[in-house]
This record gives sequence, C-alpha cells and structure tokens, in this order.
Amino acid sequence: MVNLARRIWNFLCNLDLAVILLLAVSLNLLVGYFYFNAYPSVFRPLTYMMLPEWMRSLALANLAITWWFFTFLFFMIALGVNSFVCTTDKIAKIITNYACYPNGLRFMIRLSPHLIHYAVLIILVGHLTLVTVGMNYQHNILRLDSQVSLPGSPYHLQLQKLEVRYYDKNAMISYQGRAIDATADITVADGNGQTEIIRLRFNRPCWYEGYALHLDEFLPTSRESKRQEPYVELTVRTGPGIKIFLAGILLFIIGITFYLLQFTRIRKTREQTI
Repeated sequence: MVNLARRIWNFLCNLDLAVILLLAVSLNLLVGYFYFNAYPSVFRPLTYMMLPEWMRSLALANLAITWWFFTFLFFMIALGVNSFVCTTDKIAKIITNYACYPNGLRFMIRLSPHLIHYAVLIILVGHLTLVTVGMNYQHNILRLDSQVSLPGSPYHLQLQKLEVRYYDKNAMISYQGRAIDATADITVADGNGQTEIIRLRFNRPCWYEGYALHLDEFLPTSRESKRQEPYVELTVRTGPGIKIFLAGILLFIIGITFYLLQFTRIRKTREQTI
C-alpha cells in the first residue's frame, strides 16, 4: 500500500506531466476562445451567474458548445494537483535540510519561490470557491438621494460622492472629454445609525465585513453628460472564497518579499567584492 502511494506521488510529481498539462490547457483555451466568441449568449452569463447555476441551466443543455469548458476544468485541476505535489515535495526536502542553511533568512529565501507557488494555488482555489459556493449580487444601483440594502446584511449603501476623471485635450480626439476613471465614496449605515464611508475605484474593490464590492458602471461617462444624475452600479460578492483569496494574497506578499531579498544580498556581496 505504501509503495502504491509512493508510485502515485512520483507520477504526480513529474515535470513531464506538468508540461503535458500546460500544453493541454493552452490548446483547450485556444479552442474555447473560438467557441466563446461564436456563442456569446451561452458564455457571457458566466460574468453574473454562479458556476453551478450556469452549468445546470446552460452548460449541460449545450454540451456540443460547452464541452471544452469541462475539459478545461479537468486539466486545470490536474495541473493544480501536479503543482501542489511538486511544490510540497520540494518544500519537504528544503525543511529536511534546514541545518544546512546558516540562518533563518537564507532558509526563507530558499523557500520563497515555493511559497509563491502555494499562494497562486490558494488564490485559484479561492476564486473557484467564490464562483461556486459564494453569492454574486449584480446591478446594485446607488444614487445620491436613495439607499440600497447590502444583500444578506443589516447594512445600507448610499452614494456619497462621485469623482470622475476625464481624458484631457492631449488625448486622441475620439477620447477627449470621455471618462477615464471614477472614484466613488459610499456611505455604509448599519441598523443602529452608525455610518462609515468606503471608497471604490475601477479595479480596486473594497472589502467590507466579508463582502467584496466592485464598481462596474457609473454616470456621467463624459463631460457632456455631467448634467445627468450621477449614479454607480456595484457588484457585491460574498462567500468563503474571499477569505481564501485574501490568504493567498498574503502568502504571495510574504513569498515575493523574501524572494526579492536575495537580490539585495547579491548586490551587497558584489559591492563588497569590488
């Protein structure tokens, strides 16, 4: 039994297997690219539907179109298992040889690339968890004079202020006067009358009490539309995947910090040599 487990471990801890899986994922995505563009009505709902819901309602009913997505999941899971086993095997060897390192810093520097590998895997697991068992609330419209309930919570959201940055006169003519970015200050009120202001921007979501708030749309989108009533549209996500995702980011920061330290040490060593 032990020998069988060891053979399975050695099979999974194989660089050739990793290369094969990477090629399979790449080929799968290439095929999927054409299906995705050819059948947008089937795949675009993935942007707002949970993965199990999309599979039940659309994917299984259109297997001739969505088959590549299931093979993609299979290859990605297999690649994740391969990466986990390879990384764990390497980390085990490094820990076993801990006494060979002169100090803890050198040990952490040696360990740092593998911590980054773990972090990427944790981030991917967090994202998969978020779209599988979490909740995804779309089209939450916030205005200056009205409140919207934060789904599944006692909190209420209201747009406090919206600052829009526009392209200036130095931009291309077709872009001049159009919005380039927006910053929204949102007032969060609880049932006891306590309020707090949070800030959102494009590609900078806000994490609040287990919720991830994403800025999707806003008005005005140009200088000409500034007279219209401003509003923002939010996507609100929640679920255990958020904490897993944040844990992966934290581990990634730790790993990359120690990884970059080695370059500082190399530079100092060269300067001393000179």
